[in-house]
Amino acid sequence: MNLSEEVITRFEFRARLGLSEEMLNSLLSKGSVFSLGCGNEKSFPVILSEPQLDRRRLFSLCRIIRPAPPGARLSFLTSGHEALRGKSPVEALHNKTQFRLVREIASTWASEWVRTIVTVYLGAHSTAPVQVPAYVAIDEVDPRRCVWVRAANAMGSGGYIAPEAPYPYATRTTAFITRKSAGCSQELVDARLDIAVLGRVCFASVYLRERTLGRYRVVLNADRLNVVEVLEEIVGVMQREDSERRRNHGFATSSRVNGDAST
Repeated sequence: MNLSEEVITRFEFRARLGLSEEMLNSLLSKGSVFSLGCGNEKSFPVILSEPQLDRRRLFSLCRIIRPAPPGARLSFLTSGHEALRGKSPVEALHNKTQFRLVREIASTWASEWVRTIVTVYLGAHSTAPVQVPAYVAIDEVDPRRCVWVRAANAMGSGGYIAPEAPYPYATRTTAFITRKSAGCSQELVDARLDIAVLGRVCFASVYLRERTLGRYRVVLNADRLNVVEVLEEIVGVMQREDSERRRNHGFATSSRVNGDAST
């Protein structure tokens, strides 16, 4: 049997890697390894436990391709790629230069499995209504990226956008930012924005999947912007706020580390 197709039991996989049950569960939750099958009959690709492979690089690669289904991940890892001169990603792990290329290929490939969808409806809605949206933008973006970055990419990608401009003007709109995995009919709502426009001032109540983020007041950069232009300005504000929050968090973490080191 081809090694790329061979699978082993959970017990055998743990034994080959010298893992406790807790350690294996941790690797699974991070996406560092993956199993095949369903229910209690799950098995593990033997290629993930091969001793001659650079395990640190292999697990890192597995985390990058996590958005894809397990079977597709195994195929990606073990199939030849033209950019690698016919080598498979696991065959290119030992070479530092090739591994950088493998990571780039993997990131692009993984993003194709999940689509970010930005939809705008006229009026106020708590859930997506049964009506034709005023605007839809779809892009393939890594779902682990910030929701506002993904939304901005979708709206500016030049990919699938419908209908074509011009777009309507409205004082009340609702925008949904969702993501949808390949082969799955259900969309997961990442954010909802309730938007009210009063002249050149816009008020946006932002709801994320797990919490209410807050109500924002945005001064628009021009009079009479259409619904898409208004949303673009709000998303830009959210992007900048998220970047600032990440920078401050990084600075605070660095300060704590330096403070601990000096004591």
